[in-house]
Amino acid sequence: MSFFVQQREVLSTINVILGKLIGPISATTLFGLVFLILVIIGFLLKKKYSWSLSSILVFSLAIAWLPILAQFLYSSALEFDDTWFVVSVPEHEQRTWRYCRIDQAQDLRGGLCNMDSFVEHLHKFIPRGSRVSFLNSIFVPYLYYFNYADYSIEDPRTAQYVIEYRSPASTFSYVKQNLQYMNNGVEESLGQFSVVSALTSDQVIFKRISK
Repeated sequence: MSFFVQQREVLSTINVILGKLIGPISATTLFGLVFLILVIIGFLLKKKYSWSLSSILVFSLAIAWLPILAQFLYSSALEFDDTWFVVSVPEHEQRTWRYCRIDQAQDLRGGLCNMDSFVEHLHKFIPRGSRVSFLNSIFVPYLYYFNYADYSIEDPRTAQYVIEYRSPASTFSYVKQNLQYMNNGVEESLGQFSVVSALTSDQVIFKRISK
């Protein structure tokens, strides 16, 4: 049974969510069926007990919701036990700890855990107000969030700086300073670039070479 488990935060969720399965059955399907069965029973007994339509729906929803509430409370208690100490540390450390925890849970190979240090690295090499673009990866929303106030985010074909942060190797490549990308399945050139800094092969800052 995977319903009563600790639901740790991952990139694809915001709130604590249900376990996917209760045995071989989807939790969503099961509780939906429970709700429908209760509603049907309520209608069958409606005249006998003088139940109103609203009371049938409310009680059916409440009963079907109780297991969901129990799972939420169980997971929240485990999460609190794991994370309560972070409240007393500075915000930067809280964010780094949280990202590293998500990184470890999803085996992101340090991509999210190293986000803060990479953003600091960008600020050292790219002047404020520059036109930048981030090559597509699952980390782009985070890079946007931490850099939108410092840079003008533009199309990669016009940006002064193009940043690759753990993008898929099959999608982006640079050969002889000519940066390539895939557009609707066709490889196109973004133009000529020099490498300003490369922490790893997946963490590269490119600067457009003026013609």
